[in-house]
Amino acid sequence: MTVNNSEGVGDTYLCVATDVKLGRGVKLSKFINLYGCEIGDGTRIGAFVEVQRNAKIGKRWRELSPAHNVRAGLPPTIVFHGTGDKTTPFKGAQLFYDEMRKAGNRVELDV
Repeated sequence: MTVNNSEGVGDTYLCVATDVKLGRGVKLSKFINLYGCEIGDGTRIGAFVEVQRNAKIGKRWRELSPAHNVRAGLPPTIVFHGTGDKTTPFKGAQLFYDEMRKAGNRVELDV
């Protein structure tokens, strides 16, 4: 398991319960909450994610990806994201923004 934290932060913002099963090569960002779940080999869990009891994440990672769950009719959204973020790369925010626009949703990206 690799924890992607900013320098000096440590594991302060991680909440991983003792009943969580982590596969090999799992990468965890800060600001996550995992309990009672199983994270498969090679999976990356991005920031601001909660995975609940009995969930199994691995090949189904797209279920947690905001950019991969866009559809028409979502509420207006403002995304604030910096280009220097090493924990959650900017390309994810850009992808979400692009997908929201393609679906005809109102979205703003403040960089």
